[in-house]
Amino acid sequence: MKFIAGNPACPVACKYCFITEHDTRREVWNQNPVAGINKACTYINVPPWIIENNEVERRFFNFPWEVLEGDFVGFTAITDPLWPKIDYYLQYFLEQVASRTKLVTLVSKWPASRWQMAQLAQYHNLFLVVGITGNHLPIERVSVQQHLETLALAKEYGVRALPIAHPYIAGVSDLGFLSELHKLGYSEISVKGLRYCDARMSSWMPEASRRHYIGKENEEILPEDGWREKVADAGFSLLSPREWYLREGIGLGPHLSREEAERCVKRVFELANVTSSSSSLAVRQAAIARRM
Repeated sequence: MKFIAGNPACPVACKYCFITEHDTRREVWNQNPVAGINKACTYINVPPWIIENNEVERRFFNFPWEVLEGDFVGFTAITDPLWPKIDYYLQYFLEQVASRTKLVTLVSKWPASRWQMAQLAQYHNLFLVVGITGNHLPIERVSVQQHLETLALAKEYGVRALPIAHPYIAGVSDLGFLSELHKLGYSEISVKGLRYCDARMSSWMPEASRRHYIGKENEEILPEDGWREKVADAGFSLLSPREWYLREGIGLGPHLSREEAERCVKRVFELANVTSSSSSLAVRQAAIARRM
């Protein structure tokens, strides 16, 4: 099984999906790595076909979880971690990593149920990044109101959460949700740009918007069209997930010696794809530093 252009790899089915719609990135993920790593965290991948693929499932259950000691670790970058279809694997993952890592992170756009949020609240070092883009249906299958409900549940259950407008698309994304988000008690937000655009997006993206992105598919484009002022006027400060993890998680245990950290990171690099615009050396150095 593999990712195919136009075939949703997760239930949100974003029309701009960098994994399924970008030819080069799709081929990277079709290599089916069990893990990925960037400057923010290491993550264990569960593709949507794991249930029907014994080999993929075997690699997940046989992963050497001990190499994640002291790291920042996320659950799956190739589908949505809160998709009920893969909840069994999420629960197993949390049992394996929560007690041995500094923090566990889930980056999701799927609406969390009350039951799911209660489960996540059991883990003191869990960090939830909630995608609330302002990109309305049918660009994504989840509404802004559903994202607000997830963020409200996180507050109710005491789950640390960071809203992220990713991607913010000039002329498409609507940040009108900021006032409601502020009422829920949030004052920090991450805003990231679009990294992929092609002719197929003309069915939903205005031509005036496409001019910002066409021909720049390997860059993150975040036009200064007034979004920054809207964020500030609504009482928000900007914070990236990586900055958030470092601020909140670097003081948590366990702390490894440099020798231990280098040994674990060396093993992770043997298992994982590097999925970062930074160099492999920069990713390696960041992975070692956050374990110490």
